[in-house]
Amino acid sequence: MDARTNCEIFTEELVYRPFDSVTCAMVGEFQTAGLVDAERGTNLWVRDMLLDGYDVHVWDDGHDWFGGDDADEWGRGPAHDTIVNAVNHHGQSQIALVGYSHGGGAVYNVAWRVNNNFADTNGNTIIKPFSFVFTGYIDAVSNSNFLNFYSEDRRPPASNYHLNQYQLLFTSSFTIKH
Repeated sequence: MDARTNCEIFTEELVYRPFDSVTCAMVGEFQTAGLVDAERGTNLWVRDMLLDGYDVHVWDDGHDWFGGDDADEWGRGPAHDTIVNAVNHHGQSQIALVGYSHGGGAVYNVAWRVNNNFADTNGNTIIKPFSFVFTGYIDAVSNSNFLNFYSEDRRPPASNYHLNQYQLLFTSSFTIKH
């Protein structure tokens, strides 16, 4: 309103919509989560999703020997804790997990831990309903101390829809599992 004339000058409407989903992406071995300029791929995709207004988190695969375990071989770490918090305290019931290389193995590990409802680092367990609406691997490699050179082709537990993209020599392949 214009104080002098009491006339409306312009109107703007803001719409707030709560998130009902959370997406966690895992970068590959020796990549750093969030380094868009240096390590594009997964980081670039996450940035684009954030700019489009989605609730997306990017994590380290947890396999690098120099530390930074965002998801270890048992699915423990900040990635798991973020999902527990999103479901319990933010009303987010739909979970999507995507991972590249060892990040694909981390996706399996985190999904396994969440599905079995193990406690997060604060002792919290999931108390509200949730579902894995999407899981995806891109050239996934198992992420454990013993099987870390094998392709990760196991479907994450409780995944409603799983996409596994991988390359065989000079051709690309993918499998979709509902």
